[in-house]
Amino acid sequence: MGVFSSKDFGETHILHYTKFYDNKLYVYFPGRNKIISFDIFNNGQKFRFYAQESISTNTGAIFLVGGQVGTNDEDPSNLQLGSGTLSTSLKMTNFVAKINLNKHDNFEVHLEKMKPCPTLPEARSSHLLIYAKPYIFVFGGYLENNIPAKTNLKFDIKKRTWSPISNIGFISHLEEPCGLSYNNETIYIFETSTKTNLPRIFKYSIEMDTWQEAIIQHKSKHISIPSSIFCSAYQITDKDLMILGGTAGREGGPKETKGFYYIFDTHTEEIRDFKYENVLDNWKKERQGDVNYSGMKYVYARLGERNVKVFKKSTRRWETLDLGYEEVRHYPVSCCSKREKF
Repeated sequence: MGVFSSKDFGETHILHYTKFYDNKLYVYFPGRNKIISFDIFNNGQKFRFYAQESISTNTGAIFLVGGQVGTNDEDPSNLQLGSGTLSTSLKMTNFVAKINLNKHDNFEVHLEKMKPCPTLPEARSSHLLIYAKPYIFVFGGYLENNIPAKTNLKFDIKKRTWSPISNIGFISHLEEPCGLSYNNETIYIFETSTKTNLPRIFKYSIEMDTWQEAIIQHKSKHISIPSSIFCSAYQITDKDLMILGGTAGREGGPKETKGFYYIFDTHTEEIRDFKYENVLDNWKKERQGDVNYSGMKYVYARLGERNVKVFKKSTRRWETLDLGYEEVRHYPVSCCSKREKF
């Protein structure tokens, strides 16, 4: 067991990021002022992060689900999942692993000690991961040879099983989607790369395994939202979802990046409160799974190396919260008297 109680990393939001060819997992828990780093190992070697897709749960776990990893240049079929040699090329992987933060040893996590997870049915990258307890859903992305993935999957975290779910049907391939689980009953997916003035919004019933498309054009026709990249979604009230996006400006226009957000009302299915926001100009891919902030005063988003974006609901203002790093000292397990405290 680790140097802290398992309760420290459970029942909370978990924001995280990784660095290319680094074996450190950087984690932030809302309400604290430090980023904590965990060293990840696999079969006695440092586990090198390349471009794996990941998502956190609210139970103290982070799942790696596909993405891209390094390859052995002499044998491209040999994926480097724990190599000490920097690879010059990347290859899609179907590798899946659970990183249980509650089972760290002095902030070291050894994947071979975790309960193994079955691999993805097919290697896939650039896909959308959505957490809806007890499932992780996989939407879109690309298969080998950059073939658009048209199948959707769900992973049962408890049973450790993969199963297909129905295809959307209204669209052939998701280009720049974001989404979330609403009350663990409905999944909302926003396709934000459309060339119209509004995103397309799809609703998936987890229980019924059926899809619907929200008809928003007549209710939100007065709003024009640009095509977006690296969008992310959060539940901020019992009925309101907040979507963050970014655009690189119009073709032929200034080469500037702009971040923005807007609200989607799940009851009226109307978009409102679209606003450009300077704080959001530096885009980050969101990797937290539990994005339900309806019962909290703040929304925490887009963790960076030294800061996190914070939305204060009462003033409806975004701020940048500067963070430090938790200075974790690695002691022998028996050295309990010197354990660090938060």
